[in-house]
Amino acid sequence: MRTRIHSLIALLALGAAPVSAHAQVVAITGGTVYPVSGPKIERGTVLIRDGKIAEVGATVAVPAGATVIDATGKVVTPGLINAYTQLGLTEAGSPQFSGGYNDTRAKGTRGIAANFRVWEGFNPASTFIVPARQ
Repeated sequence: MRTRIHSLIALLALGAAPVSAHAQVVAITGGTVYPVSGPKIERGTVLIRDGKIAEVGATVAVPAGATVIDATGKVVTPGLINAYTQLGLTEAGSPQFSGGYNDTRAKGTRGIAANFRVWEGFNPASTFIVPARQ
C-alpha cells in the first residue's frame, strides 16, 4: 500500500513538472536553399521549431534566442532526408563489393551523400531489393 502511495505521489509530481515555455528554435541562415517546392533561394533561411520546419525563405525573421547555424557557401535541402542506403544503387560484383574504388570513402565523407537525382542511377531489378523487402 505504501509503495502505491509513493508511486502515485511521484506520478502526480511528474505531471505537475513545468514545461519549457520557450520552443526550441533553430535558424539555418545564409545558404543556398532548395525548398521542396519553388525555385532555389540564394542566402535563404530555414526556421525550425520543435524539430519541424516552420518557415523557408529569403526574408524569414530569426527570433531572438534562436540557435543560428551559418550555412554561407553551403547547400540546404529542407525536407530531403538521406536514409543512408544504397539499395538499388549498387549491385553484387560491382567495384564497391569487390574491394575496388569507393568514391564516398575516398573523399572522406563517411557516407554523407544526399542526391537530387537518385532515380537516374536506381536499378529496380537489383538483386538486393527482394531480400530487403522480406
